[in-house]
Amino acid sequence: MTPAMLIKMILALLLMGIAVSSNAADHIVERAYFEDSSASLSWPQVQKERFTPFAGVFTRGFTRSAIWLRLRIDPRAGQQSGEQLILSIRPIYLDEVELFDPLQVSDTPRVTGDRHPWGTAEYRSLNLNFVIPRGEVTRDIWLRINTTSTTLSHVEALSPSETQTADLQQGLLYSILLAFQVLLMGWAASHWAAQRDRVVGAFAFKQMVSIIFSLAYMGYVRLFADTLPAGWLDRGFSLCIVAYPSALIWFDYQLLREYRPPQWGMRLLLCFIALLPLELVLILVDQVQPALRLNMLIVLGAPLVTLLLAIAARNPAPVKDWVAPVIPINVIVAFHVFVVLTLTIQVLPALGLMETFGLSHLNFLFHGLFNGILMVTILYVRARRMEAKQAEVQTALTISEQQSRRERQQRLEQSKFLSMLAHELKTPLSILRMVLGAKHSTPALTDEAARAIQDMNNVIERCVQVDKMEENPWQVSPQPMNVADELRALCESMRCGSRLQIQAADLTPIEADPKLLRILLSNLIDNADKYSPPHSSILVEVLAETRNGEAGVAFRISNQPGKAGWPEAHMLFRKYYRSAGAHEATGSGLGLYLVEHIARILGGQASYQPTATHIRFSLWIPA
Repeated sequence: MTPAMLIKMILALLLMGIAVSSNAADHIVERAYFEDSSASLSWPQVQKERFTPFAGVFTRGFTRSAIWLRLRIDPRAGQQSGEQLILSIRPIYLDEVELFDPLQVSDTPRVTGDRHPWGTAEYRSLNLNFVIPRGEVTRDIWLRINTTSTTLSHVEALSPSETQTADLQQGLLYSILLAFQVLLMGWAASHWAAQRDRVVGAFAFKQMVSIIFSLAYMGYVRLFADTLPAGWLDRGFSLCIVAYPSALIWFDYQLLREYRPPQWGMRLLLCFIALLPLELVLILVDQVQPALRLNMLIVLGAPLVTLLLAIAARNPAPVKDWVAPVIPINVIVAFHVFVVLTLTIQVLPALGLMETFGLSHLNFLFHGLFNGILMVTILYVRARRMEAKQAEVQTALTISEQQSRRERQQRLEQSKFLSMLAHELKTPLSILRMVLGAKHSTPALTDEAARAIQDMNNVIERCVQVDKMEENPWQVSPQPMNVADELRALCESMRCGSRLQIQAADLTPIEADPKLLRILLSNLIDNADKYSPPHSSILVEVLAETRNGEAGVAFRISNQPGKAGWPEAHMLFRKYYRSAGAHEATGSGLGLYLVEHIARILGGQASYQPTATHIRFSLWIPA
């Protein structure tokens, strides 16, 4: 829902509320009141007293007096005809309202209020109602109001058809107000269920209490309370009145905790909430008016304290590891300024300290709705920003974990590398030490020294090649080459050349990188030389082979198993892998790892394809 749509709906609600109060033709043309401080005067006695005129909504605040309203009924007002009028009285929390009408023919007292069952009402609706005769001439009627709550009241005299229309409008307005409140609570509850956000959870609880309060305030609870003992509806509504501010204060407390306001103020908010049990006890022992007076002081005082706390939280003292909230404190300050102003406008009339207007009986409902919408907007933005912030933190954490894994992997690689070097260079160095320590040099010793140096050189060369491949992969430079000639030249340069048996078919020249191909073949042939029995032959086969529709050349290097035995097939191409029996020969454990990766760089494939009697490696390179 866009902000523009929301504003339009709120304006529509306001206009509908105004329509409920002003569309119908009210037959009350004059209003006046008298306060009976003794609460004992009879109707004949009151008629002799001096009444004070008022217009629209009457408000006197909390009082132990009986309030008498004198209403002048003009039967000619409006265009509707009929013999009866409906006297509609709002709000419904007035304890007891008694009607005195000169045209009344029965001596039975006519009483309504929230201490009386809805089923006994003369006209059943969400309001308090009396059915009175229209009459022929203008007359005065009297209402005696006795209530423990504020005496704010609004009375209209309408024709039955106009009353029905007004009731329908009022019911629709109430339904929309409730739907909005349920929608706000639903969003908060679902968000809390998903995120377990403490502030949003407190808002969902506050909205739930607000909905219960609204149901009682609107009169819906009264429709289903006929089975309750007399007076329990009034007591239950009083309980709702005192519970609602405590839920509001609890939410404000949870919201402000993020901003680190002064602790004295936060403790004061908790003190306001701690007064709730006292209010409940007062209500249960029938001291309702003191409880409601105390509640009204809380309603006035708590928002002021909350506003002061929000203002004080704009410059919090620096604390280690404190993370600033995602919603600026100035937004919270502005919201609570709005709350204080609007609440003051509503509470002062309820206390009888200020005149009010026709929608006053709906003020608390609209106040709760507007505040809820504003706060949900703030909480929604807060939730989105927190999600974005959490995503940033999660991204940073993921990057940190990846970096940590890379560092652990590098340390592990370094450890394996150093372990491999320490192990594989030990034997050649021992041979060199032995040769250098010999008193007389012989050709055999010289050959041993040369072989040891070559072994160390091979280990170092493998390490350099692997490092180059992993840090900065080789650039392939293909050029035409004769495979058989290259293979023969390579074999002649290797010390095991005399053991090699080459079977190369007449192949046409291919496009390949000679340098990389030599590295591949030299590693495979050197591997066969080390791990085959001395003086045994090593077979090198070269033939044309097509794979997946692509022409290429296959190299197969076969040797008999030596002392190292047969290798573990699933481990062969892993970095630093050497079988348990292979450690008698100097090696790095990098040769086959290098072969497998370079083959992929060339678009080829290296694989282990043993026969029943021979260890055999296959290398396929595209032509």
